Amino acid sequence: MHMLKQLIRNKVRSTLIAVLVLAVALVLAGCNVQPAGVSTDEHAAENRQYMALLNQKTSELEEVLAQFQEAVSTGDAVNMKAAASEASKIVESIEKTEATESLADVKEAYVKGLSDINTAMNDYAALYSNVASGSVKKADFERQLKAIQLDYDKAYEELTEADELLTQLANE
Repeated sequence: MHMLKQLIRNKVRSTLIAVLVLAVALVLAGCNVQPAGVSTDEHAAENRQYMALLNQKTSELEEVLAQFQEAVSTGDAVNMKAAASEASKIVESIEKTEATESLADVKEAYVKGLSDINTAMNDYAALYSNVASGSVKKADFERQLKAIQLDYDKAYEELTEADELLTQLANE
């Protein structure tokens, strides 16, 4: 069980870093990426508005991920599930937020990565509950934990790709 807790701590920390990097990158991109036919001031204002909202949601998600990490460290399956549920609401809110045209692909990549992290959070909480109830055999536990690890890794890669896409847009 200690291995499972350490895994989630490391991945949550990595995810928080990726989320923060993306938020900073969005701020940097605000003045540089603009579609044809839109004034620079208008486009920059739209990007700033979108980024401010995204930054707010990112901050909320950071708090939820910290709550999830705390629940993992104390073995509290109920709070793991609650944090995963709250993360799902935040990701859904980000998904419903309209991005500027120039940031639409970045938003899509970001939402995909965050959705996959949320799925892994839910899977981890379910696995932990099953372990606590004794309904998971050691071989099944290891297989399921490995699958969750792969999901986290994939989600982290997706967030990294979103960061890279944003950096490319900012440099155009």
